[in-house]
Amino acid sequence: MGNMVYNGSTIMHQSDPELAYRAALGRDLELIRAKIALWQAGGISEADFRAFRLLHGIYGQRQPGLHMIRVRIPAGMLSAAQMRVLARIAERFAGSRAHLSTRQDVQFHLVPLDQVVPVLELLVGAGLTTRETGSNTVRNVTVCPLAGICGEELFDVAGHARTLAWAFLGSPVASGLPRKFKIAVSGCQRDCAVSGIHDLGLTAVVRAENGAPRHGFRAVAGGGLGPFPVRAELLEEFVPEDRVLTLCRAVVRVFARHGNRTNRHKARLKFVLRERGIGWLRSAVRAEIAEIGEETPEPLAAVPGIFGGCLPPAGAARRKREAPDADYDAWARANVVPQRQAGRAAVFVNVPEGNLTGDQMRLLADLAEQAGDGHLRTTATQDIVLTSVPQVNLPRVHRLLKSAALGAPGAREVADITACPGSYCCNRGITKSMNLAAALREVVASYAERAVRQLSIKVSGCPNSCAHHWIADLGLFGNARRIDGQEVPYYRILLGGSPGGDRDVQFGVAVASVPARLVPRAVARILDDYVASRLPDEAFRDYVLRRGPAFFEAMAGDLSRRLSLTDEMGRDWGDEVAFSVKLGRAECA
Repeated sequence: MGNMVYNGSTIMHQSDPELAYRAALGRDLELIRAKIALWQAGGISEADFRAFRLLHGIYGQRQPGLHMIRVRIPAGMLSAAQMRVLARIAERFAGSRAHLSTRQDVQFHLVPLDQVVPVLELLVGAGLTTRETGSNTVRNVTVCPLAGICGEELFDVAGHARTLAWAFLGSPVASGLPRKFKIAVSGCQRDCAVSGIHDLGLTAVVRAENGAPRHGFRAVAGGGLGPFPVRAELLEEFVPEDRVLTLCRAVVRVFARHGNRTNRHKARLKFVLRERGIGWLRSAVRAEIAEIGEETPEPLAAVPGIFGGCLPPAGAARRKREAPDADYDAWARANVVPQRQAGRAAVFVNVPEGNLTGDQMRLLADLAEQAGDGHLRTTATQDIVLTSVPQVNLPRVHRLLKSAALGAPGAREVADITACPGSYCCNRGITKSMNLAAALREVVASYAERAVRQLSIKVSGCPNSCAHHWIADLGLFGNARRIDGQEVPYYRILLGGSPGGDRDVQFGVAVASVPARLVPRAVARILDDYVASRLPDEAFRDYVLRRGPAFFEAMAGDLSRRLSLTDEMGRDWGDEVAFSVKLGRAECA
């Protein structure tokens, strides 16, 4: 595309990659400034300007004249200094709120067009970019949030994720694809990055060769969610780590050549596999690798430290012993994970609905520097992780998180609900999913049973699965029906989904559709029955399959077949006016 101004791989081989990267960000900023001015002067068409701003992560919203800006957080890693810049942007330009996405990015909503450039100026100063967080590009490369510190990890995969993200940034092939392309990297068989739902998923493998261990990856391809979920298929059982970038490039090139460029709804890699099969893809990728030839592995050391927030730590964390309070044990049980580094721990911060205020973001930055290693990580489940926190600092971290309404226990448990913004701002959103998530949090908080606490809930505002509802124990997505001639917000309930690793990703079973206002009641009924009737050690999915869809449909029958319309049923969560579907042109989905 004509407006490409840099390429990560090209910058990598310059004498000072960080200086070159910052210069490229500056050129990008000037290009965006010029394009916006040209648009405002009527010198560029709506279609051309839309394509340009989406390439640079600037999305239109359902509110006329306002935009969402998506910031790339490579491998979900950023520094405390970068977090403070994000806090400043939230307060000055986005109503003091930032939203964590399920691709480990950060989003700002409700930004007027004339404030986009000031936002980008602050981002560029912090070494952050919005490039290719939208449009038909290789999106942010996601990785297990415990990469490099997990005791079960076979080897540190964080560097591989950063190198992949860097190599594709600005690449002409990777930014002009038939449709978006998503890559995930996991460090062990738990597959925390859920490779099985990605266009290309990589899971660490160690193989013995000539009596010595060799690091590599198991590669799967063609996964995806959306309205029609597909599990990725095995592409290669073992790819040596020094060849994994070549493999990724080959897959992207094959997709660029063979993806559907005429029908957007059939343009993802999963549709190529549906038509041609995994055998064809494997042969095409191997032929592409042969054409690429032997590449010199691109060293991690050449990726600018500021790309991914992996800057040298500001200094050793201050150790200050405090006595834990009454809530500490419950919080530590779920939110604290011992690292493989002795005496250190990772702290998962439960972020309700993925929304952070400026004050909260500044506190997290302070804690990262004063109680951790100066870095923070985002997760695909909309949490924040503080890393390398000395064990003696944990009570103090908990106390300060509580002071900022971030100290709730249950991170990665049932009350840690994932939710997309829904109709709060998205053109394709049907229902206000974040508000329903808040209501469900209150419902599930009353369950003390471990079997319930271990479940997951994910809520999307439409069928496109931005909140990954297909792989939740309880997944919900918004739709609408008519009762007495009035549109009513509904949710389709899916049960028994699981991320499960690339070998056994499971998609939820659709069991009922319920008016939005009655969803908490339906969820409570399901959980009550699970507690009362589950067999010893029975997993939730097994319980769902044993009961069967008809059982749950009957359970929700009086909720889903209401014949009379009430004022409450006719309003979505958080609304005081009657519900109506208002869809705009899709930009995020």
